[in-house]
Amino acid sequence: MESPHFNDSTYEIRDLVTGEIVPVTLMVEEIKKTYWEKAFINVLASFIEVGGEANNKVLAYLIRERNNENMILGTFKSIAAGAKVSEGTVSKLFKILQKKEFLKKIRNGLYMVNPKMLRYGSHNAGVAMMILWEK
Repeated sequence: MESPHFNDSTYEIRDLVTGEIVPVTLMVEEIKKTYWEKAFINVLASFIEVGGEANNKVLAYLIRERNNENMILGTFKSIAAGAKVSEGTVSKLFKILQKKEFLKKIRNGLYMVNPKMLRYGSHNAGVAMMILWEK
């Protein structure tokens, strides 16, 4: 499900030290007038030590599709179809993301994104998500 407020765009950023031009996928979502979220997919992928175009597509899909409680509902098959990658890519990446504590499996087909790494909403909503993550 595409968010009507998502801007999923690729930009080029120049490293001022090396002069290298780096492509960066930037996602910005306006939640409300007082809340917004920005995610640099490439930076996030580098931070959790996963890379590659297919993995970036899955990460972008997970960020876009998570609900307001940081939950992702979907099978590997449905996530692969939505991200336009193979089920094998999703399966391998989910194992890595769980090991890196970016994702937690709640039950089959339901995962939670670590609110320490990515979340939106009020402070109270963030506290509630942290409690849920720690359980």
